[in-house]
Amino acid sequence: MAFESANTGVSYLLRGLVQQTFHIIIPFVLDPAIIGGDVLIGLVTALIFGLMPIVQAANIRPLNVIRELPGGHRSGSTALTIALLLLVSALFCLLSVVVLNNVILGIGAVYGTFIFLGLLSLFSRWWCCWSASCPFPNVSACPTWVCSCWEPRCS
Repeated sequence: MAFESANTGVSYLLRGLVQQTFHIIIPFVLDPAIIGGDVLIGLVTALIFGLMPIVQAANIRPLNVIRELPGGHRSGSTALTIALLLLVSALFCLLSVVVLNNVILGIGAVYGTFIFLGLLSLFSRWWCCWSASCPFPNVSACPTWVCSCWEPRCS
C-alpha cells in the first residue's frame, strides 16, 4: 500500500506541473477501480518475479553446500523448473492481456519478446566466442561458461 500512496502523490504533483506548464485543467480523481488495478498488477508482478528464485532456493540441499559436494539435479528439479517457466509465461501473458486489453497483442508481445531474447542470447554467445578467437592484445580467452556448449572451440 505504501507504493500506491507514493504513486498517488507523484501523480498529484505531476498533474500540477503539467497544468502549470501547458495551461490545461486536469481533474484529480481517486478512482477505487484504478487503485485496485494498480495493487493487482503489483501483486501479479511480484508473484511472477518471486516464484523462480523461491523454487530454485528450495531445490538446494544444505548438506551438499556445507560439504561442497556437486549439487547435481534431482529428477524432479528439471520438470519443476520447466513447469514453473510455463506458469510464469502464462502469468506474463495474462498480465499483458489485461494491460493491453487485447488477447492476440498480449500473447504476441510476450512470446515475441521471449523469441527476441532467445535470439539475442544466441547471438551474444556467438559474438563472445568469435571475438575471443580474434587476436586482441591483453585479452584472455573466452570464459568457459560462455563456450561450454560450443564444440569444437569457438571459431
